Order: sequence, then C-alpha cells, then structure tokens
Amino acid sequence: MPMFKYILLIILGWVLFRIIRTIAVVSRVTRTYRIKHDEPVETAEAQKSTKLISPDEGEYVDFEEIKADKHDSN
Repeated sequence: MPMFKYILLIILGWVLFRIIRTIAVVSRVTRTYRIKHDEPVETAEAQKSTKLISPDEGEYVDFEEIKADKHDSN
C-alpha cells in the first residue's frame, strides 16, 4: 500500500510541474509576442503622420512642352 501512495505522489507532482511549466511558457510567449508586435504598430502610425517632403519644398514639378519644328516633320 505505501508503494501505491508514492506512485500517486510522483504522478501528482509531475502533473503539477507540467501545469506550472505550461503556464510559465505561455505567459513568456505572450509577453514576447506583445513586445514584438505592439511596438512596430506604434512606430508605423508615427511614420504615417510624418511627411517626407517639407511644405516649403513644394510637391509639383514644372515641365516645358516641346513641339516639333515644321522642317523636321518632312
């Protein structure tokens, strides 16, 4: 009978160890996932609000139309 109690205690200890270990691993993975995925979202939003071209540089390009001479068309 005492051997049966020892086996049950070993099995109970192993089950408790696995539960605690699983909880620790899941919490660590969740924390790592949040750190890796939350920060880039904030930096991406900050990058969207900044402009690459300053207002004094302008955003339009001037161009000049070139027409063919009458002599070159023959």
